[in-house]
Order: sequence, then structure tokens, then C-alpha cells
Amino acid sequence: YEISLGLVGSEMCIRDSFPIALSGFDTAIGLKQHNHKTDLYIRMLNLFYDEYLNVEQDILQSKKQRDFDHLHRLFHTIKSSAASLGEITLSRLAEQLEKLTNELLNHIDKENSEMLEQQIPLFIAQLNSSLTSLSVLKKEQKKTHSISKIDDSQLIKKLISQLNQLLDDDNAAAESIINKLRTTSVMDRHNDALESILIEIQDVNYSNASKQLTILAQQIDE
Repeated sequence: YEISLGLVGSEMCIRDSFPIALSGFDTAIGLKQHNHKTDLYIRMLNLFYDEYLNVEQDILQSKKQRDFDHLHRLFHTIKSSAASLGEITLSRLAEQLEKLTNELLNHIDKENSEMLEQQIPLFIAQLNSSLTSLSVLKKEQKKTHSISKIDDSQLIKKLISQLNQLLDDDNAAAESIINKLRTTSVMDRHNDALESILIEIQDVNYSNASKQLTILAQQIDE
């Protein structure tokens, strides 16, 4: 299968191969680990990037303080996360450090301490390489996201119309329309209004929800 970053709503379209070369990542493994759900896989790649972007200083500080318990847990988590995303080299380096810090937890000796000093720079270099790859993915997503939302006003108006028709009739379907609206450019400009309308629907206050929808439609037309 192939994947395109062209968005349909908030979802990615699948074709034959991952559209961006992610150095260090076996995207076939990553997709398989996420049941071939491209949007989920990309979301987890972005979460990994956000989570570990500034972890280098944490690692170096913990090593300096000999906080091997924290390092052991950190490397264990990265090992699992990297493997699920298809970053096998990083996962293996994390696994080596996980075992090493576990040994240091039980007994601090010169040999293991020296090995830690040697292996952490290798791990950090690989991690930074992976994060650089993921930063390219983020930039491409922003560009594609922007292009896909140049003018979705007709879709927004259609969804608002459907939502008004569903009020006082099908609560669950109305909430579903709200979620669809969240995938459009309305989310960027009128998120608070959408949240307020959803609360009114959940509180069965359809009159207020309808009034707020009318105001929202007017704001979109401006």
C-alpha cells in the first residue's frame, strides 16, 4: 500500500508507500504496528517527537546525578516506543542502555560506568537523527494541512446545515457533525464556539445551540 499526505477531512489517504523518507524509520514496520492506520501512525510519530525533543539534557543530567532508576525507566519507554514506530536502531540502543542502567542500579562498577559513558553519546546521536527526520514530517504536514484548508467554506456550511437539521432529533448524530467540523478550518478559528455548541447539545438546550450555529455561520461568511 501507498500513503499520501493529502488530507480527506483529518484522515490520510493510503496508496503504496510512505510519502516521506524518514531516515532511521522502517515505516512498513511502523504501519503494521498501528494496524495500517496511517493517520494514527503519523499522530504517534508526532507524539514521539514532542515527547523526546528536549530529552537529551534530562539524560545527561540524570547520568551526572547517577539517577540510574530514572534512566532505566526512560530507556525502557523509548525502547518500546521506538520499536513500535519502526526505529529499530534507536530501540536496540535504548535496550542496551536499559540493561546497563539496570546493572548499575544493583552494582556500580568501573566497567559498566565506562560503558555508559561510551553508549549514551551513540544513543543521543541516533535519537537526534530520528528527531530531525520527524521534524521534516511535521513541516510537510503543516504545508499539506494548509493547502487542504484553503477554502473549505462550502463543506463547513453543509455541515452546519446538517447539524441544525439534527438538533432536537438525533443527539449522537449532531455530536458526530461537530466532530466533522473539527476537521475543517473552523477548528482553527472558532474552536471555542464549537465547544460551546457541543455543550448546549449535550445539555439538550437545542434552542441555544441553534442560535449559536446561526452566529457561527454568519462569522464564517464574513
